[in-house]
Amino acid sequence: MTAEVRAALLSDFPELGLECGFDPLAELRAAGLSPAVLGDEGLLIPAERVAALLEGAARRSGRQDIGLQMAFRRQIGHLGLSGLVLSQQPTPRAALETAEQYRHLLTEALHTAVEERDDQALVRCRLSFPDADARQLKELAVAAVVQIFRLIAGEHWHPQQVSFTHQRPIDLASHRRFFGCRLNFDEYYDGFTCPSSDLDRINPNAQTSLADQLRRLLDALPAPQHREPMERLRSTMILLLPLGRASLPTCAQALDTSERSLQRLLERERTSFSVLLAELRAELAQSYLADPQLAVGRIADHLGYANPSAFVRWFKGYFGKPPQAWREAAFPTSGQRLGRQP
Repeated sequence: MTAEVRAALLSDFPELGLECGFDPLAELRAAGLSPAVLGDEGLLIPAERVAALLEGAARRSGRQDIGLQMAFRRQIGHLGLSGLVLSQQPTPRAALETAEQYRHLLTEALHTAVEERDDQALVRCRLSFPDADARQLKELAVAAVVQIFRLIAGEHWHPQQVSFTHQRPIDLASHRRFFGCRLNFDEYYDGFTCPSSDLDRINPNAQTSLADQLRRLLDALPAPQHREPMERLRSTMILLLPLGRASLPTCAQALDTSERSLQRLLERERTSFSVLLAELRAELAQSYLADPQLAVGRIADHLGYANPSAFVRWFKGYFGKPPQAWREAAFPTSGQRLGRQP
């Protein structure tokens, strides 16, 4: 099964684009992701596409620190309930064990392992998919594990040294500012070292009773792979729409199932793929039209239409009026905000 990450990881991606000089929506489309992922932090998206997204943003912006720039913006809230559980663990060791235990709720894409020898600890961070071109996501992953330590040991904690398997970037300013320690590149692992005693630092803010309550809540949540099949299908369609590939065969392939199995699922729900696709497009189209800055042509792209006229024809048939007329009726001041021209 494809490793997935929570869309909350990308919550600050638009602001990062403005700061670093790339078009976040264009990068999302280039990576095969719908802009809709920015509005649903609980959505699970393929980690490989997130890796492609960050690499594309790095190339287009000329910045080799996109992953770390995202790490600077990450807050405990990005991890949801799981993040609160981590913050209440008694030691960094316990937090790492908890993160691995609930990896399916945090991110399936990252594995961590600790090796100890001679009072030294080596924390390895490994992506669970082929990562030949994923340096930005690897740097973000290592930074995320460092942040778990900082939840417990304090924001000024830093490793002894950090190592990456990829080549050294030209500018190390962001790396030095984030990690605050020696940096190694072209190494055999991604991760960092610290004294073994740091693994057992006491968290002065830990509340055992609260941690236990939160754990019970987490235990009651279904694993992502056990999400309702229709929810998984809808999520997959959202991801494939901007590529123009939201078809029954492609969705079946993405979900590692057969076309017939999907058809039986849709029959049980008393619907069809075409009806579900139209409903999803209608829902997304209304959401996109609420943004006065989003042109109809761009909305057509987001919904997988080859050209705006095809989208306009479909929209008029579904809603009874063209998209611009619908927008003006639903949001009468949008034209003024857009500074419309005749």
